[in-house]
Amino acid sequence: MKLPSRVIVGSMTYTIEDMSQDMHELSGAVGLCDKTQLTIHVYPKMAPAKQWSTLWHEILHSMFEESSIDVKDEEDIVGSLERIMCSVFRDNPTLLKNLTKVLRGKDYNRP
Repeated sequence: MKLPSRVIVGSMTYTIEDMSQDMHELSGAVGLCDKTQLTIHVYPKMAPAKQWSTLWHEILHSMFEESSIDVKDEEDIVGSLERIMCSVFRDNPTLLKNLTKVLRGKDYNRP
């Protein structure tokens, strides 16, 4: 399944692009979140599961940026959250679908 072309995080829209071979080799990374250009780069020469996991990892970085959470060890936190959240998504396939349905529903904002 192809990665989306964009993701909205808070009030910002991040563009999702393939990471070039040069960028991959220079950075040694398989994903990067450019918080100033609002771009997430994911190295495309990986298994689909790794691409999606990497995308989620970079989205988590964007969440820290957009929520103004300042932590000392962001990479450690993001890495840990990525792994456990991806397993929760995998092991509970209807969770996100149902959560989205409820959040979009008319009763969500009622006291």
